[in-house]
Amino acid sequence: MVIRNRCLDRQIGARLKQLRNQLGLRQWQVAEIVGITRSAYTSYELGRCALPLERVVQLAQLYHTTTDYILGVCESAAISHRQVFLQNGFSYK
Repeated sequence: MVIRNRCLDRQIGARLKQLRNQLGLRQWQVAEIVGITRSAYTSYELGRCALPLERVVQLAQLYHTTTDYILGVCESAAISHRQVFLQNGFSYK
C-alpha cells in the first residue's frame, strides 16, 4: 500500500522542474538520461505520480543536489564539500 500526499508530490515536481531548468535541460533529455519515458518524467514534475526512491537518487546525482532537497526536507539545494567527499568514499575530518 502506497500512501500519497499530492501536495508533497507537487512540491517535489516543482523542485525537479526548477533544477532541470537551471541545467538548461528538456524533459525528454532528463528522461533519456535516467532511463524512463518523457511522459513518466513529466508526471513526476506535475505531481501526478509518486517519485520512486531510485529515481530520487538518480535525479539528485544528475542535478548535483541532495535527495533531501528534492524531497523537501531541506531548503538548500547545495551539496557541501563534506557530502562530496563522503559520496566518493573519502573520509572527512
